[in-house]
Amino acid sequence: MDEFKLMGYCDSDYAGDTGNRKSTTGFVFFLETNAISWWSKKQPIVTLSTCEAEYVAAMAGAYHAILLRTLLKELYFEQTEATKIMLDNKSAISLAKNPVFHDRSKHIETKYHFIRQCIENMQVEVGYVKSVDQLADIFTKPLKDDIFQKMRMMIGVGKMSTSLANTNSPLQRREKLYLLAVGYYRSGDFSRSRQLLQECLEIAPDWRQALSLQKTVEDRITKDGVIGIGITATAVGLIVGGIAAAFARKN
Repeated sequence: MDEFKLMGYCDSDYAGDTGNRKSTTGFVFFLETNAISWWSKKQPIVTLSTCEAEYVAAMAGAYHAILLRTLLKELYFEQTEATKIMLDNKSAISLAKNPVFHDRSKHIETKYHFIRQCIENMQVEVGYVKSVDQLADIFTKPLKDDIFQKMRMMIGVGKMSTSLANTNSPLQRREKLYLLAVGYYRSGDFSRSRQLLQECLEIAPDWRQALSLQKTVEDRITKDGVIGIGITATAVGLIVGGIAAAFARKN
């Protein structure tokens, strides 16, 4: 069976809680281009540096990646390659890859070095992403409205009822049309999704993201019937939805 790659973004603020000075971990995982799992939670310990806070967050991300890999295996979508987790802190990446305990990490509780074991076992690998492209940033702290809207759009979540009446630029209208098209596609209204994508591509004819979704929508419309899977568990439902969307793109 074709493999659909699992990939995650993981981030942390530093001492964002002004009361107890604990940091917040945030991560989001994608199956191909579909967000299937995300998380935002205060860290259980007070960290001593930005690097340490990011490292603790990376451990949480690695643990969640293992859970998702196990679930995908049960659904016959076993991950044969290490799951890449993107971090925006190079020091935390070096700490995760270095199996030697040194002055910067010897005070960290043993359980937070779980990510090193995952890397050694080739279950997880860590990569670098610039802070401006760190999609998990939205889960760690309040953002300015324009940045928040950008991050939400890049993750692929939003209200289907987003109004187009008050858009002030072609870029805003393009993004809102695309978001609506994604929403209607996921709800099964492929005809409406196609119509919105056509409007979107009139504004930006070469936008790869919209062209990719358009091909997926056209394929679904031309096929005889679509198999629906009814699963009540939210996490499993999101994963299966991600698999379905990714499968449609590959075919």
